[in-house]
Amino acid sequence: IAAARAVGEHLAMASIVGIISVQRCRVRYVLDRPRVGWTIRSFESPLIKKYRDYLGVDRQTYDIQCVAIGDVCFVGVPGELVNELGLEIKWNSPFARTYIAYVATGYRGYIVPPNLRAAGGYEAQSQRFICRDTLTLVKTASDAMFELRSRLFPEDDEGDDPYPDNLTQPIVNIPEAVKYRKVKAVKRTN
Repeated sequence: IAAARAVGEHLAMASIVGIISVQRCRVRYVLDRPRVGWTIRSFESPLIKKYRDYLGVDRQTYDIQCVAIGDVCFVGVPGELVNELGLEIKWNSPFARTYIAYVATGYRGYIVPPNLRAAGGYEAQSQRFICRDTLTLVKTASDAMFELRSRLFPEDDEGDDPYPDNLTQPIVNIPEAVKYRKVKAVKRTN
């Protein structure tokens, strides 16, 4: 037990030293030509029967809003998507970083893919529109992001697809001198 405790204490101390000495890499978060843009796309879907009866309408319109700041895109959706759908939107994004803003363009309840609807559960029972249209939601978000990216960062005459990110820069810098000095200090105290 004493050996496990010692290892744990050393790991904890090394983690604390790393957290203390880390510095944000300012170069990575600077864009040469900052560009900002937005777009809204909509799709319409038929409601499932219980919501048609409850709301008194057969169809509803769902808005997807995308706001981009450089290589970061925020995708506003009209409800609470389950994780799988949010990840699907991110996987189909042409931006380096994509964040989903839930309940950003209205509240249309929970939104689940067909496999979760088949499994049942609270979220699945709360979905208002037909399951097939979750694919429409993902496609609408993807199309909106590609349109926005093309507008902000068009291809040049040679067909190059420039991208405004500093991905070659690390997210954080840990100065070697600080890193070495802190770790060495930790070793001396033990």
